[in-house]
Amino acid sequence: MSIYPYKAEQYINEADKSLDRMESSKTIYEINEAFISFLNASRFVFQSWNTDFKKLDGFAEWWKIKSQFLESDELCKFFRKLRNDVIKKGKEPFWCNQTIKGPVKLKGPLQIGPQGILKGSIERGRPKWTSIAVNGVITTVGLRDVPEGFKGVDPIGLCEKYINILRDIIDEFIITFN
Repeated sequence: MSIYPYKAEQYINEADKSLDRMESSKTIYEINEAFISFLNASRFVFQSWNTDFKKLDGFAEWWKIKSQFLESDELCKFFRKLRNDVIKKGKEPFWCNQTIKGPVKLKGPLQIGPQGILKGSIERGRPKWTSIAVNGVITTVGLRDVPEGFKGVDPIGLCEKYINILRDIIDEFIITFN
């Protein structure tokens, strides 16, 4: 029987779907929500490997090398710190610029903040602010504190590079242990 990292594949696929959602997002809120899903899914890719494969001949030595790589790689360290900052400390991962191109029709109440353009309403007797997309407003986002070697790479590109690192480890595992 061949050894296959099913759980890792499941989480990689979940991270991919989150990236797809980021790319099709219309508001900063949607991008942020998809990005948090990406961070969570990517966190669990290798979570159970020590338990699942500990009896596999040669795994402990192989995994020790891969773990050291994951801990020392600049992009992996960036995503680990970012995940902890966003998930555990509640920090905003993105910076945001909004540019108005041409005439824009807005009906209030509106607010512009870190979550983009928000429209106010009253729901269940209390105020609620919902992120909206506005024709004529171009929104640009980027991740904060990107490592020097990755400056200028957009958030989707950074996530894709990170997922490729994780995928390469999964592929190497399959080749090495089958």
